[in-house]
Amino acid sequence: MYLDIDESQGLISVSLEQAKVAEKSGDKEGAKALRDNAKRLRFSVIEEEVKKNPQLIHQIAIEAIADPWGADDYLELLIYLTHEKGYDANP
Repeated sequence: MYLDIDESQGLISVSLEQAKVAEKSGDKEGAKALRDNAKRLRFSVIEEEVKKNPQLIHQIAIEAIADPWGADDYLELLIYLTHEKGYDANP
């Protein structure tokens, strides 16, 4: 699935808002599913690029080291790509 960045941002915002509503109503499973959906949408654009060029995983790791303030985002992306999606960290 490919979404452009603007479409993804809108869907991510809606998913996160709905996750808050679900959490407040006590639906923890629904809230988690909505947060997971937001994460998938957030990373979908990058994943499309990694499919074309697996070496980008190394660049993401370098960015994580170079930007300590954003390291959590990069590490979450690396975990998503390597563990959840199965991309090889050493292509």
